Amino acid sequence: MKKDLFKDRKIVIFDLKTTEEGLNSEILYFAARTYINNEMISKENFFIKNSKPIPGHVTRKNRITSKKLESEGVAKLEALDDISLVFQDSILFTFNGDKFAYPLLEKIFKENGFSLELSTIDALELSKQIVGFDADLSLEQLSSKIGIMYNAEKMLSAPYCAILLEKIWFRLKSFII
Repeated sequence: MKKDLFKDRKIVIFDLKTTEEGLNSEILYFAARTYINNEMISKENFFIKNSKPIPGHVTRKNRITSKKLESEGVAKLEALDDISLVFQDSILFTFNGDKFAYPLLEKIFKENGFSLELSTIDALELSKQIVGFDADLSLEQLSSKIGIMYNAEKMLSAPYCAILLEKIWFRLKSFII
């Protein structure tokens, strides 16, 4: 029964900020909001230390600097361990996950000796199925298309994107159940 589809399931709504180099990207920032039965049970937000230099366009776009990562970042293996705990026994929900986030996470986790089984939903693909549009949209366009207001200035922040994805999740979920 569709009504029970997500009952008692842990849903993790998350966003990543990366070095933007495709599947060679490194994760710079992780933000997640975890729900069970529509009740938030945790929030995670942290920078991840990175050995690669951050391209200038990424620093300008996301306002993440090597200095910030060094002073506020969590060591990569510790961050991956934290992320794997957040993701454990969850349904994951993010934007453009099928084409970028999920393959990137699987690659990074495998390279670092982690085994992670992901149960995933892509916000864009789910929206296409429910709303019935064909084109790939940006997160901002998707938000507008399904009637969710957003602040363009805050789109640079992973925590803000996780909050926006949270609104998208609850809007789309209302169509499913």
